[in-house]
Formats: sequence, structure tokens, C-alpha cells
Amino acid sequence: MIESFLMQAADASVTQTSVQQDLGDQNDYGIQAVFSSATLAGTLTLEGSLDNVSYGTIDSSSKTVTAGGVHIYNVTNGAYRYTRLKWVPSAGAGTLTVKVVVKQPSNRF
Repeated sequence: MIESFLMQAADASVTQTSVQQDLGDQNDYGIQAVFSSATLAGTLTLEGSLDNVSYGTIDSSSKTVTAGGVHIYNVTNGAYRYTRLKWVPSAGAGTLTVKVVVKQPSNRF
């Protein structure tokens, strides 16, 4: 299992794009976005890339945030090598921390 921070205590009152996570040949992962303030509002969007240059929105990944707190993505069977998270605020102030956990496939027979 791989665990890493993609963003730590970033200013959530402005648009932020996390660093990328290289998923290698893994395709199951979770991303947790934690806001420090309940007054934050905006949109979280998960992005993917095959080449770590051109990123696009992962289908159905945009989440409208109407209050801070914890927001989680659980992704299975992703067919791209790199992922990152984008935040576009619409109201409020505070910080944003983003963590990813990449799971190794289990051997199921």
C-alpha cells in the first residue's frame, strides 16, 4: 500500500491543484480531502492522465462541496497512470489537505 499527501494545509480560498500521484500499475485508490473550515464551499474534481502532461476530468468525479469537513473518493478499476485533485472555491476561507492511499491488488482465486 502506498500512502502520501498530495496537498498539505493549502489555502482553500483560491483554486488549487494537487501534485500528481503515480499509480504505476495499480488501479484501486482512495483520495481524502479534509477542509479546516465548515464555511468552505466549491467544487472538487478528480483528474487523470496517461502521460503526466495532459490531464482530464475523470467522469462523474466533480463533487459540489457546500460545507467543509471530510470528502472521500473511492476509485476502482482506474485505467490511467496518474491522478490528482483540483479544488475551485466559491465561498469561505480555510485550508485543504489531500491524502491518497493506493492499494495493491489482492490475489483472489
